[in-house]
This record gives sequence, structure tokens and C-alpha cells, in this order.
Amino acid sequence: ADESKNSRSFVYSMDDHEEVEDVFRDVKVKWYSSVKTIPTPSNDGRSSLDERRFYTLTCNKRHREMVQTTYIEHVLREGREIGLTNRERKLYTNN
Repeated sequence: ADESKNSRSFVYSMDDHEEVEDVFRDVKVKWYSSVKTIPTPSNDGRSSLDERRFYTLTCNKRHREMVQTTYIEHVLREGREIGLTNRERKLYTNN
């Protein structure tokens, strides 16, 4: 966890190939952080490497429907709330 700029809150992140477990409504899910290196052509004829980062979410097959709907909605809602709470506020005055 890192302390975010101009705030007392923390920013949580995952390292490459890290695993995090979460429990939601007594269902255990696992998040895996991954990175894939992809060669991409450049204008000078050389190819460069581009990193694509992604997460893999796993759970028991019998809980798949709940995870795909309820859990994902919960994660997105919590993320939006955290983003709104932690955003910098600009103050304007009328002169």
C-alpha cells in the first residue's frame, strides 16, 4: 500500500504475478495479477515490447453465476465509492 498524493488515504496495488484472496457472502474468490509482453512494430522498423497487465478472477464453478453478477457489481460499486471519496477537490471563489 502506498500513501496517495495530497491525501491521508492509501492506494492498494498488486505486484506482477501476485495472488489475493477475497471472501464475499461466504464464497472465496482469488484475484491473480499477470503481465504479458507483446512485440509491437514501431515507425523506425524495429519492434518494441509492450506490456499488457490484466487480472484473472477464479472461484468455485458452482458460485460462478453469483460472482459474475453480484460480486462484480459489488467490486465496481466499492471502487466507484472509493474513487469519489479519495478524489482531490478544487475550490473556486467568486471575486
